[in-house]
Amino acid sequence: MILLKRLNTHALVLALIVGLSLWGPSAFAETHRPSLAESLLSCIKAIFHLNPAGQRPLRVETELLVPDTKASMKPTVIFLGQDASGNVILEKKSPRSAWYSAHEYMPGTFTKQADPRRPLFTLGFRLYQNLGFSIFELPNRAVRLIAPSAEKLKRKVLEVNEVLKKRGKEPISYLPVQQGFLSARQIIELGSRSEGDIALRFPYDDNNPNLTVHEVAYHLGSILLPRSLLVRAQYVNLRTLQLAAFLDKHQSVLGEQVTRLLTDQLLKERSFEIDAGTANFSSYLSKLKEGDLDTPFSASYKFAVTEDLAALAEAVSFLARPNVYPTEAAVMRVAYMAGLYDGALKLKTHQVLAPIIIESAHGFGTYFNFPIGIRVQLESLLNRFLSEHLPADSREASSLSSAHLMTADIFKKLDKRIDDINEAFDEVRRTEEKK
Repeated sequence: MILLKRLNTHALVLALIVGLSLWGPSAFAETHRPSLAESLLSCIKAIFHLNPAGQRPLRVETELLVPDTKASMKPTVIFLGQDASGNVILEKKSPRSAWYSAHEYMPGTFTKQADPRRPLFTLGFRLYQNLGFSIFELPNRAVRLIAPSAEKLKRKVLEVNEVLKKRGKEPISYLPVQQGFLSARQIIELGSRSEGDIALRFPYDDNNPNLTVHEVAYHLGSILLPRSLLVRAQYVNLRTLQLAAFLDKHQSVLGEQVTRLLTDQLLKERSFEIDAGTANFSSYLSKLKEGDLDTPFSASYKFAVTEDLAALAEAVSFLARPNVYPTEAAVMRVAYMAGLYDGALKLKTHQVLAPIIIESAHGFGTYFNFPIGIRVQLESLLNRFLSEHLPADSREASSLSSAHLMTADIFKKLDKRIDDINEAFDEVRRTEEKK
């Protein structure tokens, strides 16, 4: 901080010298000659990168963009609302406080504040700005972070997707859309329907003092998720809803209470997988780049610690379940709840080997101790569901893989993916300038 103060003092002296030189006699008598005050003010603004509102964009080199070394249990960043341009305004009032906070706005709902700078670390400065983010310091030293609202983000994504497709590049296929706090079923329904190029939509509550900071921190950076993964995630969502409807349709076989227990828990756990998958993918990508935005992801991946890579693979597994077909992913979840899972799901003619599909889902583990008669009936129903939907999976879903292989493939393409999106934004900008 002492060094920064010295630099500021030197900059003010330089501004005074340059300002006086500009105020001197003008070679062009017809033109307006600025006053001494105007000359000094314009130089100071240029040196400190101030805009007319007195905002100073933060540099990567400053202490305000490095990773936090401490965490708070109280909120450190507040939501101030939205402006007329569709910008979400967040502010950290104290320069001494950490960005990251473990404060949970709605206890028991996985709504930690976390660090709203995460999209910056995930996307890099150029894409961060192209998507409508910015971060700057105010004269009172409060730090303000601007994020795009759901509607503004949608406009930008749809606009750049047209250019990406024209260039033969993969469009952005994940979109946070304006929604309030949704039920488990509503989250899955939202993520089971395509909309144009968008394969997976996720609720983004962009105007809520209790949720918006969390949403920005955890879910916006996942626009980098590849389309193939998101299409698989969409299929798992669809099969989950179909299985819940199938069990409801055969409620007379299992009874109302058993059916309700199974369907409610099935939907709850799948909605958690979508939430945790999008959140953890973005979070752990950002962790690899904190404090070093210039290092490409290909290099970050090589030197990442095993725990971080395992967490990224787990996020991929949560979302797409790449080692099983979507129908199997939904059926296996119900089978586990009913005690029909023993390391391999064996349902008469069907056998599904899924070594991590249950174990990786920490925070779950709901087990219902049903009578043997109920389990026999449920096993028969699950076999019927598999027979009806599994053939379509092999045609519609991509080939099976492991979560670790899929994660490695994502990293191979991630730097090029970011460059492609940025270049498409450049073309959008050039087109607008010609109008």
